[in-house]
Amino acid sequence: MRAQFENAVGKFGLKTKIVALLCTTVLTALSGAAVAKSDVTVEGYASNYRSVSAISSLAKANPASVDYNVLDYGLYFFGRDVDAQKWTGSANPFFNPTKPTVVFFHGWQPGGTQKRQRETFFRYEANLQPNGSVSTNDLTASWRQKGWNVAICYWNQFADEAEVKDAEAKIWVANGPRGMRWRNASGAYTNGPAVSAGTLCADSIASAMRNFSGSQLRLSGHSLGAQMAITVANQLSQKVDAGQLPAAARPGRVALLDHAFLKDARSYLNNRWTGEVARDIVSQLKNKGIIFESYRSSWSTSNPLIGDSNQGLNNMTAFTEIRSPFFGCPWCNIPLKHEHAVWWYFWSMSFTSPVTINNRTGNSSYAYGPSASVDDTRLRTLMNGPFRFYHSNGADSRSPVDDQFSLYNR
Repeated sequence: MRAQFENAVGKFGLKTKIVALLCTTVLTALSGAAVAKSDVTVEGYASNYRSVSAISSLAKANPASVDYNVLDYGLYFFGRDVDAQKWTGSANPFFNPTKPTVVFFHGWQPGGTQKRQRETFFRYEANLQPNGSVSTNDLTASWRQKGWNVAICYWNQFADEAEVKDAEAKIWVANGPRGMRWRNASGAYTNGPAVSAGTLCADSIASAMRNFSGSQLRLSGHSLGAQMAITVANQLSQKVDAGQLPAAARPGRVALLDHAFLKDARSYLNNRWTGEVARDIVSQLKNKGIIFESYRSSWSTSNPLIGDSNQGLNNMTAFTEIRSPFFGCPWCNIPLKHEHAVWWYFWSMSFTSPVTINNRTGNSSYAYGPSASVDDTRLRTLMNGPFRFYHSNGADSRSPVDDQFSLYNR
């Protein structure tokens, strides 16, 4: 896809060049790919600050004992920093079935296998300083302190495709354009299992939830991972309805973090858009009592170039736009802005929910905006209400501690 845009640059005029540049930037954002230091222009920051590629490498440190030459997917529970252990059906030091549990789904991962990288909760982007220094930030420390199990369901070797649409297909079906092939550390592909990545993750989580009695199972997905969170929530809910899982294993909340939906109909979905299918699922799951929250932090797919903004889906959720002016103008540094939703959400568990500065409703439920720490009752009201939230104050700092929101009509 990138090559097609680059070819267009040589054949057409300035307008096409601008479109091609924007599309390439969006694709880079969705991939989480490294951007050369010379290409990074962060307003107010030293020109020689640590490159995005270095930060990305640190942010995607490996869980222990991962062999990228064999297929490895499924649920990993995390302790401090990057300490993690895969769920295998036996006792896991980082999982207690009586505690609330949050599971995160990453998105598209082109080239990640050869770099031996995959995402963790140990992020450096959140603390990038103007002088070029960074400090560590374990985004789930406050979650664990509050008694939560934290986990990631990996599908990174399936998501390692040059074309984002090929990775997207694997979330939904096993017989998409590239089947369920997976990539090893040498870059070679091997045919994979005959079930979708969404089903693989749902089954892995279901295995851990057989005796779950925690107060909540919460799912969160970034970029394409938001689609994964929606289909997994649906499959887990169906397993609860079928008596295969306890009621506590029905997800209580689903957080969509700068979600990515691509344009156009998909033959493997009966010629429907993925965003359309997702809306139908979310509508059904809301009727089951599941709460949906959505946070937009970038222009990555909320544009007509390659993405589907899926405003219809946003209107079905407690929807918030979060800003990051420390990464420059709205069109600048889109890869960093795309990641912003992840670390803002997980970090927000450390603080009281952001204050709403123009609560003109008279309803105390709107006194605070959405965040990871807001209680379910309040968030349900915000989900079903007529307003969206906009990050109006506190956006100049990375920490959510001073953030405030404004209410706008949907």
